[in-house]
Amino acid sequence: MILEPNGAKHKILFTNCKPKSIPWIGKPDIFFECSGKYTEAKNCSVFLTKNTKTVLISATSWDAEKTLVYGYNHEEYNPELNVISYGSCTVNAYVPFADWIDKKYGIIDSDVNVIHNIQGYRLQDNNTLNRKFCTLEESAKLLMDSISDNNFLVNYTVIPYAGVSIIDFRFRIKELVDPDTFMKDLDEVMNHGELKYLYGLDDKDIGPEVHNCTNYSTVFVKEAIKSLNDNFYLQGYFDNENSVNRFYDLADFISSKH
Repeated sequence: MILEPNGAKHKILFTNCKPKSIPWIGKPDIFFECSGKYTEAKNCSVFLTKNTKTVLISATSWDAEKTLVYGYNHEEYNPELNVISYGSCTVNAYVPFADWIDKKYGIIDSDVNVIHNIQGYRLQDNNTLNRKFCTLEESAKLLMDSISDNNFLVNYTVIPYAGVSIIDFRFRIKELVDPDTFMKDLDEVMNHGELKYLYGLDDKDIGPEVHNCTNYSTVFVKEAIKSLNDNFYLQGYFDNENSVNRFYDLADFISSKH
């Protein structure tokens, strides 16, 4: 079931059956691959039959024809694209915001610190901290011209906890700007600009759990935003399990073009 912010509900049939057993193969215009089993484009070809012209993968797919991040490059969609990746929870959390920073001030270098939860059903098997690879580490370089091996790092830690995750950003920027101006620009773009509905801004840190099922890709804490020389540091929360919001936005946009 998909629940919209206005309370509207949409029910969609789903299955984890093997492809040949799925009763609606070839029937929908768009096929959602949300099982995590077919993230390679070559394995999605079985879904591209009859009426189905597009497969939208709810995960990082390194060989998809295109990765579309809602709020960043989703308008680059065209009907000729058959297999599309929506990115990932961290990609959606970082890329649109980093793009705004780059266009506004210019990025010299950046890094991201992620404290990532784990699904509740896996907690018993994962009772310690784990340093892991994050899809954002490579995806940001592929998506953004200003990000490369020479100026971008991601520190990704998985913890035995099923609640809302933490994501912190650092940007060193080309255009020197004082903290008051930065905050004014941030308020403007989040309340009235291109990041409206994508990012939230809390005055104070009221903990992670209030952001459970948030509609935002990242919720920043205003009092925690710091500057040091030409670096800005932003502390944020994100409900990575609810990045389905950006999948929904992208699916809604694509369906409007069919």
